[in-house]
Amino acid sequence: MEKTDTKGRNGWPGLGSVPLLHYLFSEDTKSYEDDEILIILTPKIVRMPEWTRANLRPLYTGSDALVQVKRESEIRAPQADGAAPIAGVAANPAGAATGAAAPAQGAQSAQMRFEPRNTTLKVGEKATIGVVVDNVNDLFSVPFLLQYNPAVISVEEVQHGGFLQSGNQEIAIVQRVDPTRGQAIISATRQPNTAGVSGTGTIMGVVVKAIGPGNSNLSIVQVNAKDSQQRPIPLVTSEGDVAGAAVSRSEWRAA
Repeated sequence: MEKTDTKGRNGWPGLGSVPLLHYLFSEDTKSYEDDEILIILTPKIVRMPEWTRANLRPLYTGSDALVQVKRESEIRAPQADGAAPIAGVAANPAGAATGAAAPAQGAQSAQMRFEPRNTTLKVGEKATIGVVVDNVNDLFSVPFLLQYNPAVISVEEVQHGGFLQSGNQEIAIVQRVDPTRGQAIISATRQPNTAGVSGTGTIMGVVVKAIGPGNSNLSIVQVNAKDSQQRPIPLVTSEGDVAGAAVSRSEWRAA
């Protein structure tokens, strides 16, 4: 902290400096100023969260009419009378009034998926898998956590998909990949003070490389999509699959 005390005198020139007369023709002023130096702390991620399969289970939050995150595999068609109730939703007694109005028929929920959903690569090959959103309204930012099997594939880079650009606008894409745990924190955001984008399109392309034989699920978890007013946008997510095929001896010799 720094303190500054300033003293001054205002009055008639000459008369303000004459002894005794300066009380009549001038006045003394004092001012005090305090300055504080603020230290800005910039946090840095030093480790990734410990995610397990149990962390990927869907959690129903809020009401049935407004669910923040729900898996595509958890959405089931309405069942006939007398059938078992849908998982996670309590059955209403006969004649009881429902607390929320049912969604309009034909309305489609916003989704987030991979395109293509199934990809087969030989060890050493690369492919770009698109992250596509369907039926979104005023989409402004899409941060999410991508999880995969690090023994089968690796995430090489993240490319612009074009949907959020909506013309020639620059899109901020942030990525942080942890190849040891098979996790990638990815975010795509439009420029401040701009409207969101509505419709269907590819928001980004994830370049993956097969590094070993086997299968790897691509799981989108912890989606925090928001519109231009920073309100959450519920998205239904689905999984993709990448299969790594071993290179035969003849192909290895040819290479």
